[in-house]
Formats: sequence, C-alpha cells, structure tokens
Amino acid sequence: MLEAEEIATNGIAATTTSGDRLRVGKSSFIAEVVPAFEPLELTAGETAVYVSHNDELLGIIVLADPLRETSGATLAWLSAHGVTDMVMVTGDTESTAQAIARDVGLRSHQVHASLTPTDKVDIVKQLPAPTLMVADGINDAPILATADVGIAMGARGATAASESADAVITSENFSALADVVHISKRTVNIALQSIWFGIAVSVGLMSIAAFGYLPATIGALMQEVVDVVAIIIALRALRLHRELPSTNMSTSPQKLQRQMLGSAAARVKREK
Repeated sequence: MLEAEEIATNGIAATTTSGDRLRVGKSSFIAEVVPAFEPLELTAGETAVYVSHNDELLGIIVLADPLRETSGATLAWLSAHGVTDMVMVTGDTESTAQAIARDVGLRSHQVHASLTPTDKVDIVKQLPAPTLMVADGINDAPILATADVGIAMGARGATAASESADAVITSENFSALADVVHISKRTVNIALQSIWFGIAVSVGLMSIAAFGYLPATIGALMQEVVDVVAIIIALRALRLHRELPSTNMSTSPQKLQRQMLGSAAARVKREK
C-alpha cells in the first residue's frame, strides 16, 4: 500500500504500489469512480459498504445494526406527550434510513439521509426551538452541542458524543429517553407547584398581618409552617422513579400499533 486517506463521512481511498486505486465506503463515494451501478436495496438496520478497484465494483459488504428495542414505542410515547416535530438525521443511505423510519413509525418527509456532520447541524438550526437531539456516534458531537438539549446514548456510544451532550443515558435501553423526559417535566411541574403554593400562602398571611389580624409571633410561626409544607410538596419528586413510562412499553407489534394509534389520536385532539 503506497497511500491511504480517510474521507470524512464517505470512506477510505487508497493507492497501491502498482498504481491501482481502491475505495471502501458508501455508495455515493464509490459512484464517483464506478460508472452506473445500482446501490443495494437494504432492510431496516442494514448498512452497505462498497468496495471498488479502479473503475470496477469488487463487492458489497452488508453490516447489520439491529434496531433498539422499544424505539418505536418510545417515539410514540414522546409524540403523545407533547413532542410535535421529530426528524431523523443520519449519515446512512436513503434506503437504510427510510427502512428504519418505517419500523419506528416516522414518515418519509421526516428523514434526512446521507448527511455530513455539518449538514446535520444546519438541519437542527432550522428546527423550531427548543430542540432535543439523541445520538451516540463520534460524528454526532457537533449536533449534540448545537441542539438546545443533547442526550447521548453512552453505554456503547462514542466518548466524544458523551462529552458534548447535556445528559448521558448509561444503558442501551432507548425507552430510558421517555423516562428522562417524564422525570424532567414532572420535576419542573412539582417545583412550580411548590413555588406558587409558598408565594400564594405567604402573600395571604402578609395581607392578614398588614391589617393587624395576625400577631408577629404567630405570623413567623406560620411562615415556618408554609416553608415546611412547600418542602414536603417538592419531595414528591423523589417518587418519580416509581412511575417510569418505560415499564409500560412493549416491543410486541400489536401493542406498538395501539400505542401509535393512541399517540395519533392525542395529536388530533390537541389540534382540535
């Protein structure tokens, strides 16, 4: 081997000592030197690596990356709980991306395939804020940093992605994303309830004291009671782990279909 070069997001180009040119990578990368060949039709979770010698296609290596369990159920849950726009941004080919999208319930217009890291960042910038990005690849570090909230799948994901993310899911269970969203939203709700309870009661007590109906000693004691009750209300956040949505998710086709129909009905109801 005389020279070899990695072409970011495309593949590897090499030149042998005898002058032969070798390429290994995605279909568009090989199409630059191999005239008129048809990319292989792939099923969900498959990725094709093409190998060329000079201007000839030598072969195709098919790699299988199985879809994470509960992926479809998790997206259906997110759709039913306030996530209005979901898109897939990937460097995989269009056929691979569309096959996976069909399996998780996404439509073709929600899929952006064959993208470079820069292309992914541009798409995220065009989405309405706030945006949440979930990824695990080394090329996904820029987009995780660009999104308002970046979540990395850290169990087998790239270190660069984990370092760029705002949060890291330390398991391969994709439904943990629903748990993160559920806990975050409920924690904020509980915090706001505690704050407004404390403000409302304190304002009420101060109003009563202003007209002389509440002695200073009793008022101070009542304020301490209000603080304690507000803290007790906030402590409800410690029980959120007992009601995680992932425990109710199923990978069975029948239940997944019901979950998707339920999320669609929820969207229609909100639109009305």
